[in-house]
Amino acid sequence: MSGFNDRPQGSGPRRENRFQHQIQATTGKLKKFLGQATNNRRLEAEGRRDQSRGNLKRAVDKLRDAFKR
Repeated sequence: MSGFNDRPQGSGPRRENRFQHQIQATTGKLKKFLGQATNNRRLEAEGRRDQSRGNLKRAVDKLRDAFKR
């Protein structure tokens, strides 16, 4: 019987987190750009923060994978 949570090898929460971290970095980059274009300092700062957090989380994921192997 195949369950809802049956997933192929290599997919799972870690893969989903990577995707979310990439999305966070990309939306941060977009916010930063829009903040610069509209001269909105708050939006620009929020974008920088989101982009940095997403990139940091991606780096941590890469380190985990490096030590996992």
